[in-house]
Parts: sequence; C-alpha cells; structure tokens
Amino acid sequence: MWESMTFENILNDMLSKVPSDVDKREGSIIFDALAPAAYKLAEAYFMLDAFLDLVSGDTAVGEYLDRVVADYGITRKPATYAIRKIETTGMIDITGTRWGLNDTTYEVIEKISDTEYKAQCEQLGSIGNRYNGQLENIDNISGVTAALTDIIVSGEDEETDENLRVRFFNQVRSSSTSGNIYDYRKWALEVPGCGDAKVFPLWNGPGTVKVLVVDENMEIDQYHHNENL
Repeated sequence: MWESMTFENILNDMLSKVPSDVDKREGSIIFDALAPAAYKLAEAYFMLDAFLDLVSGDTAVGEYLDRVVADYGITRKPATYAIRKIETTGMIDITGTRWGLNDTTYEVIEKISDTEYKAQCEQLGSIGNRYNGQLENIDNISGVTAALTDIIVSGEDEETDENLRVRFFNQVRSSSTSGNIYDYRKWALEVPGCGDAKVFPLWNGPGTVKVLVVDENMEIDQYHHNENL
C-alpha cells in the first residue's frame, strides 16, 4: 500500500519543501537534520503495512489469525493425543505404567483384556501415530514385555494456518442455517483431524444425510448421520 513511502522518497519530499537557496546536499545541516526523521517515518510506514497484513483474514498468521477468526466464533483446532493399543506377554496388569519407543512415550490408561491395553501417547500430535514395535519399560516392571500395535484414536497436529483460513472463509462466505448442508460441513470441519467434507442430503431417503470426510492428509473416511430434517 505504501510501497512509495521509502526513506529516499520521504527524504526527497522533505528536501523539496526547503527553499532552493539552502544547501541541501548530503552532509549539509538540513540534510543531516531531516534524514533521521525520514528514516523513522519510513520505518513507521513499513510497520503499518505489516500490521494491516496481520489483521486481515487473507494474510494474518499464527496468533493474529486466531484473533481474526475469533470474532466469527471460530477457534483453531488443537493438537490431540493418540490412543494406541499395547499387547503384552505375561499376565501382569500394566495399567498406569509408562513405556517408550524411539522419541515417544506412552501411559497405559485402560485394560482391554489380560494381554491388551489402551495407552495414551504423552506427546501431542501425529507423532503418536508414527511407530509400531517393541516397547521399552520405563517403570522397570519385570516379567512382562509389551509391543505397540494398532491406532485406536489418531493423534492430530494443531490445525495449520492454511486449514484455519479455509474454514474461516467457508463460514463467512456460506449461509449456514437450520441444519442445511453448510451446517453439516461446518460441523465436520470443526472436528480435529478433518481436512474437508462433502455433504450429500437425502442420501438414503428423507431424514438422512451422508458426509464424506477427508482428513488433513487427504485420506477418505465416511460417516453416516441420520437426522430428522
């Protein structure tokens, strides 16, 4: 917006206001007096230009984008913890113990069977989905070994600026009222890990809706939802 408000342009404009019979060459008294003011003005214009980018929905980033979308009731989807299955050898109950694999650690939170447990990754995000294999016992329990196997609940990274911006524009540019297709899409996109969604109304007759969901990696899952419309 203010590309022309450079130090050189501001200084030249200031010097043009000085009478022609005054020495305005570089190093002169008037030049040296005006140059610092021109520099600070140019700096202020640059900061103001950057500020406008930070308060506009199409250019804001990070916490500034969070503040822009908050005015419309939108919040960034937080990172979540992965819930994994652990399979053990031996009949020792390992509920409450901690185990590690590479750069991740897991706390066993629930017993499924004598040799199967649910464990929550202690690191937020998709890193909790990454590994499978033999676990190292952090609590030094003897007589049992454990392996990390299935993903029960996928861990999700914090929503990116790009995805948050898309949700923001979808909401402000679409009419979402009374359970119409925009409502279903909006609700789906609010779920952590959902990258996009397509809604099929009346997919199986009156009172039914089908939502086709892709995650942030563009992999497809399907959820069927029945509701009296």
